[in-house]
Amino acid sequence: MLAGELTADVDRAALILKARPVTVRELAAYGALRGRKVGRCWVFVVADLLAYIQGAHDPRPAAEPQPWEARF
Repeated sequence: MLAGELTADVDRAALILKARPVTVRELAAYGALRGRKVGRCWVFVVADLLAYIQGAHDPRPAAEPQPWEARF
């Protein structure tokens, strides 16, 4: 398996999540979506994106307020 199949950039992550790229960037910046900024680009592990869809990934404790919820 190639690294390109294991990872996704913002555009591919947006396709997987069926969201806009700006939404993916915001979720990653807030810490709601696991990703790593490499230089100017966000890189995501595809398995983490699928876990996010399934609700299996919550990087913050449940008691901590989620800043993105107040905006939507």
